[in-house]
Amino acid sequence: MEQKTRNKITKGYFCDSIVELSSKTVTFYVDTKAAVQQIAQETSLNVFPNPASDRISVECETEMRCVTLCNALGQQVLRVNPNAPQAELQVAGLPRGLYLLKVETAAGSAVRKVVVE
Repeated sequence: MEQKTRNKITKGYFCDSIVELSSKTVTFYVDTKAAVQQIAQETSLNVFPNPASDRISVECETEMRCVTLCNALGQQVLRVNPNAPQAELQVAGLPRGLYLLKVETAAGSAVRKVVVE
C-alpha cells in the first residue's frame, strides 16, 4: 500500500492530506472558514449570573450581532439578534445543565460556558 501526502490550498480549503490506496484516492479537507476569529482580549464580555435559573444577561463593549445558546448536544435552544451591547436570554423553561453561549460581534466571536439550574 503506497501512501502519498501533500499540502495544497483549493478554493478556501486546506488539503491536509491525500492518501492513495490502489487506484482510488481519498482526500481529507479541513474547512478553514470554520475557524472563528476570537473577540480581542481587551474587549470585555460579561455573562451573568452563572449559574442562572431565570435569565442570563450578556454585556459587551461593542454591539453584539447575535447571541446563541446551545445545549450539550450542540442544538441551538435560544437565539437573539440584539444589535446592541446588552442582551438578555430567558432560560427559565430550559432543562438544567451545561450550555454554550456564543456571542458574535463585528470584531469576531466568543464562546462561554453557562450553567442553567
